[in-house]
Amino acid sequence: MADAKVLAAQQWVNSTYGAVPGYVRCPENGLTGWSTMYALTMGLQHELGIAPVSASFGPTTLARLAARADIAEPEPNANIKKIVGHALFCKGYWGGDGSGVYGPGVGESVMKLKEHAGIDASNGWVQPKVFKALLCMDAYVTVSGGTDRVRTVQRWLNSRYYSRPSFFIGPADGVYSRDVQKSLMKGIQYELGIPDDQATGSFGPGTQAGLKAHTVKPGDSGVFVELFSGACALNSPIVKEKANVEVGFRSTFDSELKDWVEEFQHFSELEQRDGVGDYATWAQLLVSTGDPNRKTAACDTRFAITRARADALFQAGYRVVGRYLFDPPGSTLDKEIKPGELQDVFAAGLSVFPIYQDNARRLQDFTYQQGFAHALNAHSCAEGYGFNRDTVIYFAAIRALRYPLGARDGLFPHELVVVRDILADLEGVVQWGGDSTPAKESHFGIAVRPGDARLRRVASKIRGWDATPGVGAGATDALAPGRLKAAKALAADRS
Repeated sequence: MADAKVLAAQQWVNSTYGAVPGYVRCPENGLTGWSTMYALTMGLQHELGIAPVSASFGPTTLARLAARADIAEPEPNANIKKIVGHALFCKGYWGGDGSGVYGPGVGESVMKLKEHAGIDASNGWVQPKVFKALLCMDAYVTVSGGTDRVRTVQRWLNSRYYSRPSFFIGPADGVYSRDVQKSLMKGIQYELGIPDDQATGSFGPGTQAGLKAHTVKPGDSGVFVELFSGACALNSPIVKEKANVEVGFRSTFDSELKDWVEEFQHFSELEQRDGVGDYATWAQLLVSTGDPNRKTAACDTRFAITRARADALFQAGYRVVGRYLFDPPGSTLDKEIKPGELQDVFAAGLSVFPIYQDNARRLQDFTYQQGFAHALNAHSCAEGYGFNRDTVIYFAAIRALRYPLGARDGLFPHELVVVRDILADLEGVVQWGGDSTPAKESHFGIAVRPGDARLRRVASKIRGWDATPGVGAGATDALAPGRLKAAKALAADRS
């Protein structure tokens, strides 16, 4: 909806600077947008003596502002004060009466914006970085889709690092974005002692080496716990596989943070270290591919997996990729499995992260069930040790760290239904470790001796499934009465 104050800003900036070389007029529609912010930026540059003007609020604009006093009364340039007022209106704050007088109301609005962003709000002066924040579309209050958990991290980063030369005020809108991740990485680099001109927000060798020396653990406190908990808070929505576990920003490594870290390490197939935030955990939190040298083989990814990419990941040592049936809640990344992608993943010897739970749709979903079946089938000819050396050849381990030896009830009830359905369709040739003593719920093995007639029959059946998509174990309704009956009968025979 059009805003009269925004329309006034657009009309004023166009009429005042329309003839300035390089100036680009903004639409006069009363709607806030980048075109209006760019126009106000070009007006500011003209007042600072920059020519030709451009839409970029870059280092020259900052330097010209830094060479003069912060904007406040008695600021002699009325147009600069008008730009401040119009920008405030465009960001949803009161900007004065448009007369170019920096009255108390304008100062109070600047203080409110600063407080919302998390920086020093003790005065209403407009410092160069505050002016830059004024002339962008970042929000400093929680927006639709944002969370207070993320906003707390954003405001803390702004507060702590605002004075650093290479750090600028970031959004405080509660939305986890690439900019927030980069700001967090810069904060880590500053605390590691990396010079400002080298603190790029990239996960380079210096950052990696520094984090290897900054393991955090339960009971610790201080800035590295704050940075670590901030990274956990930003990643918190992804740890909802087994429970609705989220964690927020904090300065002490308490039991709640420890529990969340353990869940995250399970989820990411990392080595379990009693919730300790080691380098592998830092890396997994901060970059999508984690640490290639870590003791895990999981690779989170926002990109669809082609056969060529799957082969490349396998050659690089990865065995698990982060792809999901539905995009994870709160994620801005495209992680949804695309048609045909699972076949390429499994054909290369990879598997996928567990898919988010949706009890109603999960059981009926063809892609998931077919994927589970093929995850087992792809290994059906491998050899190794098993549950019983006389009768069982171990051939598949699914998320072994998640289901330790002896642990039971690691699967959701609806997951167990799917597993039982697949086992029944395999005619008892395959045995599940959850039926063994001690239990090993991640393991599946061939449960008949070599030469058993069922081996050839079931192998032929599996080959038929591969040749006919939509047919076979995991591709049908596991709740159909006949299939449930067969699955229960096999389970009873195993007990």
